[in-house]
Amino acid sequence: MVPGTPDEETATLAAVVAALGPRGAVSTLRGRGLGAIPVIAALRDLGVSVERRAGAAGGGLSIVGTGGALAAPRRPIDCGDSPAALAALTGWLSALPIESTVDADEAVARRHLFSIARALRQRGALIEGRLEPKRPRELGAPCVVGPATQAPSPLELALAAHEPLAKTAALVSGLFANGETRIVEPLVTSDFCERILVAAGAKLRAAGPHLLLEPIPDVPIPRSLDEELPASPSSAAGLVLAALAVPMSRVGVRRVVATPPALGWLESLRDAGAALHLEAKPDACGVPTLDVIAVGPPARALVVGGERAARAAVALPLLAAMAATAPRGTACRLDDLPCDRETSAATERMLTAFGVSAAWTGQGLDVVGQAQALTACELDADGDPELAMAAAALALGARGTTVIHGAEALLRKHPRFVSTLRALGAAIDASE
Repeated sequence: MVPGTPDEETATLAAVVAALGPRGAVSTLRGRGLGAIPVIAALRDLGVSVERRAGAAGGGLSIVGTGGALAAPRRPIDCGDSPAALAALTGWLSALPIESTVDADEAVARRHLFSIARALRQRGALIEGRLEPKRPRELGAPCVVGPATQAPSPLELALAAHEPLAKTAALVSGLFANGETRIVEPLVTSDFCERILVAAGAKLRAAGPHLLLEPIPDVPIPRSLDEELPASPSSAAGLVLAALAVPMSRVGVRRVVATPPALGWLESLRDAGAALHLEAKPDACGVPTLDVIAVGPPARALVVGGERAARAAVALPLLAAMAATAPRGTACRLDDLPCDRETSAATERMLTAFGVSAAWTGQGLDVVGQAQALTACELDADGDPELAMAAAALALGARGTTVIHGAEALLRKHPRFVSTLRALGAAIDASE
């Protein structure tokens, strides 16, 4: 059994919740190999004490609680490529009597800022971003948040089909509200925020897609956290993919995120006949976990779509690479996955480089299985960590030496992935 990379969304949300904890209380989030996550620098710019745990301490973060109070930041708070940081920090700052500027990568802001701002404005928050005249449902960063002149109002929020970040922002701002926050979503989406809030003592109840948050007087979060961080589905999928690509392999990954909205990738592999062993393990940060052991590749077509696609929890490049390990000539279909055309095109190029037939249909990607017949190649991951991970795992099952350029983001986001593959016996070299 090997560890996966600590889940970035869980780590980000747990770090924000820990910072909201009682003033002076120290929270500990344990997790070896935690990558470069933007929330660390963002919290420090807000005056929060955040330290990386190293060496004998076992890795992870130590965070000192603020009681929810912050001074006005001197510079924009950069959430980088982290949607969870954008949602949680915008929700927090919108409730404070200070003005702040929040920034994020263009793609993250375009995709998520409009729904975050819409949810927070419904309870009186002041948020002004850059309007996109040709895209009426998009809001560009940076955005100016606050100052709040009074506590956030009670909220009854009905979410659209897939707006988990609007839910996160509404819940974090609801910790400061003068009444209840009620949220209804048509489908249960990522629930990391809810689970971490409950672990930290928030008065939050859930019944399927219905949520009710009652603020606690005088304190947003009543206790600190002392938790293990679970392994991310992406890092686990990369290691499982290595086992699927190399015949007669067996790879186990410890304590992988196993919330219902994050199990779609495992369910799809199981339905495709992949030999998987799953064992429930204790919660980490309130998040259910599983040990995942992969023994054999899919025996039939890998199919993802509809409701399961919303719960896939793993990016298209990794799912497409898994489809490539299906029996030769097997037609696999990956529909309805949340990705842009640039990612799908890059995934097509990667698979084609390995000798795998793949085609974009307008709704998803069709992939023809090529088990044990992959061709070594030279390709460019173009800074996409999941694509680089997928290519590295497929390369282990290819004939010859594969060279992957543009894999720096993989080393930054999943710093232990390469060393873990080496520990499992892979011949792999990495350099910046």
